[in-house]
Amino acid sequence: MSEKIDALPEFQPTEPNEIVATVIKDWLTAEKISSYDDNNAGLNEYKRYASSQGLAWDDDSNAFTIKGRGHYNRLARRTNEIDEDTANDTFLATQLFDALMSLSGHYRLQCVVRADSKQQYMDLRYGPAPLGISIPEHVDQRLTVQYGELPSHEDLKKPVVHFADIKLMTTTANEYRLALMKELFDRKRIIGTRKAIYAGKLVASQALWLDTAVDHILYSAAKNEGNLAKVPFLEPKSITFAKLIYPLAGEAPYFQEEKAED
Repeated sequence: MSEKIDALPEFQPTEPNEIVATVIKDWLTAEKISSYDDNNAGLNEYKRYASSQGLAWDDDSNAFTIKGRGHYNRLARRTNEIDEDTANDTFLATQLFDALMSLSGHYRLQCVVRADSKQQYMDLRYGPAPLGISIPEHVDQRLTVQYGELPSHEDLKKPVVHFADIKLMTTTANEYRLALMKELFDRKRIIGTRKAIYAGKLVASQALWLDTAVDHILYSAAKNEGNLAKVPFLEPKSITFAKLIYPLAGEAPYFQEEKAED
């Protein structure tokens, strides 16, 4: 007679690396769902993006770079204009938002480049993977770089990331975005057999933006005595509708769709 096996409990993150990785994954998953039908739904116009793969990066019809250039300009201006004395929660949450949105956006572009049809694109984009890289593994790598080992909650009080560091990380990732867009489309080289190469470069970009997001979380945590619950985020939806929240103060899953009232 076989013994009864109880269902495994849901994963409840407790260590800093688990919490950071889980909330980033939850944020990206929730944003992916919201972008299916909010005012970013146009990003799923596969034919428009597929036809843009043979255009120059600065062509006014290039759907890949129109939004990318807008994000670049907005982030560059905001990053340059702020200083540490005026960097409040809204600023930090908005900078983190741009890093996470860039993560999501470059995975979306990776899916477009890899796909040969609208259905394949949708299967990739809305499959179980929120990114083209492993979030837990990469978060662990970044935390180990910053602390020398995986940190405890007490370690999060240490200011290992400074304001100048997050400005530099943001600027570096943003400049890489612009350079990548130029390289992807210069002389129409994204077409043909080189598509796999550029899909790989979009993965590298995701890694850089993920490092930037983690550094913002560490900076905000240290400003709040290591308390991850006080790290400010914007909601995982179009910035037009996003409000300031503190998702780490909740319980996993940190982001849930609002239920309509009966």
